[in-house]
Amino acid sequence: SKYQTIMKTENLYRLDNIVPFAAVHPGELIRDELKERDMTQKQLAEIIGMPAPVLNDIIKGRRNINTETAILLQDVFGIEARLWLSLQNQYDIDKANIDARMNKRREQTRTRQKQMAFK
Repeated sequence: SKYQTIMKTENLYRLDNIVPFAAVHPGELIRDELKERDMTQKQLAEIIGMPAPVLNDIIKGRRNINTETAILLQDVFGIEARLWLSLQNQYDIDKANIDARMNKRREQTRTRQKQMAFK
C-alpha cells in the first residue's frame, strides 16, 4: 500500500506506522465474490441460512464477520475461514488507528486554536 512505511531491521522488512486512509471491510470481498459468481445477496443468504438483511449489513460494513459466518463463507466460496477472520481483524485494527489519528488531529486543532486565542 502507498501508505506503508517499510523499515529494515536485522535483515527483515517490517511494516511500521501503518494507518490507511480508509479501512476496507471484508463485506466488500463478499460483494465482489457475488458479482463474479453472478449470485445475489438473497441467494447467498438462503444458502448459508442467514436472514438477507443481516447479510446485507455485513456487506455494507455495518456488521462484523464472526467465526460461524466465516466458516459458512468458506463452504460457499472456497475462501478459508481464517482469511475472512483475518480481514475482519485487520479492518477493526485499521478503523481503530484511523479513529485514533482523527482524535489526535482534533486535539491538535483545539490546542492550536487556544494558542492563537481565537474567540
